[in-house]
Amino acid sequence: MIEAIFLYSIRSAFVLTLLYVPYMLILRKESFFRLNRAVLLLILLFSVMLPMLDVHFLSLDKQPVVQAAKEQMVQVGIPVEGYHLLPEFSVQAQHVPVQVSWFHVVSVLFCFVAMAMLLWRIMQILRMNYIVRRGNLWHEVEGGIDIHCHAGEVSPFSWMNHVVISERDFHENGREILLHETGHIRSLHSWDLLLLSAVQILQWWNPLAYVFASSLRDVHEYEADDYVLRHGISARDYQLLLIKKAVGTSSYTFANNFDHSLTLKRITMMQKSKSSVWMRSKVLYIIPMATLALSAFATSEPTSLSGNDVAKDEDKVIKISSMVQAGGEEGSAALLHDDPDTIYFQDGRQVDAESLKSLAAENIASLTVAKNGEAAKTLGYPGKTVIVIQTKTKLDTLKVNIVENPAWNAQFKGGETAMMQWLSRNTRYPKVSQSAGVQAKVNVQFYVSETGRIFNVRAVSIGRQEPEDGQTLEEVIVQSYAREMAAQGKTLSAEESQAYKAAMMALLKEAERVVREMPEWEPGYLDKEKTKPCTVKFVLPIMFRLG
Repeated sequence: MIEAIFLYSIRSAFVLTLLYVPYMLILRKESFFRLNRAVLLLILLFSVMLPMLDVHFLSLDKQPVVQAAKEQMVQVGIPVEGYHLLPEFSVQAQHVPVQVSWFHVVSVLFCFVAMAMLLWRIMQILRMNYIVRRGNLWHEVEGGIDIHCHAGEVSPFSWMNHVVISERDFHENGREILLHETGHIRSLHSWDLLLLSAVQILQWWNPLAYVFASSLRDVHEYEADDYVLRHGISARDYQLLLIKKAVGTSSYTFANNFDHSLTLKRITMMQKSKSSVWMRSKVLYIIPMATLALSAFATSEPTSLSGNDVAKDEDKVIKISSMVQAGGEEGSAALLHDDPDTIYFQDGRQVDAESLKSLAAENIASLTVAKNGEAAKTLGYPGKTVIVIQTKTKLDTLKVNIVENPAWNAQFKGGETAMMQWLSRNTRYPKVSQSAGVQAKVNVQFYVSETGRIFNVRAVSIGRQEPEDGQTLEEVIVQSYAREMAAQGKTLSAEESQAYKAAMMALLKEAERVVREMPEWEPGYLDKEKTKPCTVKFVLPIMFRLG
């Protein structure tokens, strides 16, 4: 949760920078104050909202992803439900010390400072509300605006619908000052400052956030000055008043101060001729820049390829991303980029890229890709590109006789004891699961063919959690955990749910991996003479247990 807030802050700062820098270059000196203010407020709103969006339609790289839980690597519809339950195998994990990353430390520091700033801002508001009512010589309401006249020296300021002015200022220059502060109130500048303060708390580490605050306050003052001049006050007299009040007694972060320190810029802006109408078109820069920011947070939308899609075009048999290409002589499917960061599966078994070059395109039933995303993490290979191919030939050959009670059952060569020893040597407790404190029993279903080869390996349940019709095992895991936390009165964040899911899915994928990599078994037979081999279905419970 803390890391997510810090990451959100970074993204928010990115949007603010992307949109504000062009404003500084092309709009800052223009004299259409209301429009400039609207642009600045849009920048603030975009910096808050865009990082929250999970955008699909703007993704520039729509990469196919492996629907691991739904397709389970290889989908084969076999109607036989009978299976043989093997003895449970237990994996004991060693103690894994809690590792604190530098990112977590920085995130904690960020949140600590942000909370301190939030408390400071709240104290400022409370202090300002106290000052508004302290030392009132008189108080009256005029046009919905509360005017507080103080006997002592106080720099004129406004907050929400309150105006504070000293008795001396009221008598000497009361009309000009009250018009100026009324301009702030009518324009709702106090609400701008509240939004600005929230962004500054979020981006307290970002220097540009403070520069942005200065720009917004400048525009506020320009708007209020313009309000004064539009009500018949002489520009020369008003400018002399600004110079006179340039040295004020105090200022308040949340307030709109009459004696703001940008006196020279205010006078310059009042003397400047109005910007031409066509110059207003420059504000349109925010559209492409906001689109660019939106694209930066776009996520890839899952897509998939079927076997028919693969065979449509010999010259472009498969074109998913820069990582996967197909074509070549006689319509063969060639998967390029034979590198250690790419993992290939064909019909549920891991293969190398070289073996796939001889695979004919017309024999591909489906092809899915997980590239550096959550799908790859779900498959148990974070940071890798995972390519899963399902062939038509495989689907046909799997339609074989599956026997529930053979005369001779298939078995691991050497028996169950040898199988347990092999599993002990080759099963690893995923570090992500250990670190998350996750343990569970995974039931892995697989088939032993007539030749003793293991195929169609998939996790069918975890503990007592078994998918119902239309559900995936991944969905069951997430929903079950959410119900468990709800029973304890806890509400899960998206990050917590995602972390738990990743830890549990790692257990599933490790269980599938170790079964898939088993050596060939002794096949089962329909007859005692062992002349009629058959295919047998098994379920192996693998218990991952923390030490």
